[in-house]
Amino acid sequence: AGGVAYPEGTDVDTKPQLKLQECYELILADCSDEIIAQLPDKGNVNRITKAGGYAIRATVLFQMKRYDEALAYAEKALALNSTIEDRSYIVDTENWNLLPTSENNFFYISPLSDMTNNPQYERLSWETAELFEEGDYVLDYSTDGGYSPYWDDYYGYENSGIDGCLEAYGDVYTNPWGLTVEQIMYLAAECDIRKGEIQKGLDMVNKVRSYRIHSDSYLTFTASSETDAMVLLQRAKFVECIGSFWNFFDRKRWNTEDKYRKTITRDLQDAGTYSIAPDSKLWVFPFPLRVMQNNPTFKQNYEYIPHNNRRLYAFFCLGS
Repeated sequence: AGGVAYPEGTDVDTKPQLKLQECYELILADCSDEIIAQLPDKGNVNRITKAGGYAIRATVLFQMKRYDEALAYAEKALALNSTIEDRSYIVDTENWNLLPTSENNFFYISPLSDMTNNPQYERLSWETAELFEEGDYVLDYSTDGGYSPYWDDYYGYENSGIDGCLEAYGDVYTNPWGLTVEQIMYLAAECDIRKGEIQKGLDMVNKVRSYRIHSDSYLTFTASSETDAMVLLQRAKFVECIGSFWNFFDRKRWNTEDKYRKTITRDLQDAGTYSIAPDSKLWVFPFPLRVMQNNPTFKQNYEYIPHNNRRLYAFFCLGS
């Protein structure tokens, strides 16, 4: 809440800490309508197009809880690109092969310069594993070259020591730091649900799910209240966004609202059960000591509270 530095030039060592509202204003200025208008209509995986510009602005406004404005820009982005990744081929190939060049990427940012597979070797808690729907193409049909499941419970247990954990094992690229069509569709869906267009929002969720769940298992989501619709959306979106920044920032945003704030609990079996409350300081990353030493304008955004190291392990090593 204290704000961060916002680079407006090349002198990065002396950039001052700004107030939060100033940061928002600068971010929105950097993705203004005037700047988006200068972007190309078509590009490649490394070049942001107008659709990507609208997606970025929608995401910023969404995190600011300016939902009506976020929806307007999401719709502009989807009007230019609404390509959903179709995973039904996995039934025949047994191989999930999402490439950086996939048309469902508004823009692609890999975790490393060599585009290392992501979320390979990421472990899911057993609680997250239970969020997957029956018939999920990746969970139920994808394998590592025909040898073991892509989400593997054997490696999940061997490398975590917790029964029921899953570990990603295979050659798949996701888009952890960029933006995809599906993510913006979920954004638009939540905005619609919040404004009372409940089934319209769930229809957007269903559109994505129809490419994620085998037709033999697929069930249409319906709801009559915002609360019930959000439960359905949150569960499906969490699975969709594994390996990206979305689940962390969504939960931080929902934790500021009484009706959606949630204490997350992870059962580490022999190691005990641990919880993280909505107002826990563990949701906040402290500024590095070097920043505080070299830039006197900074004030720490983190209040240190002694904690159990196992709790950190539960939520950051097994953070999903």
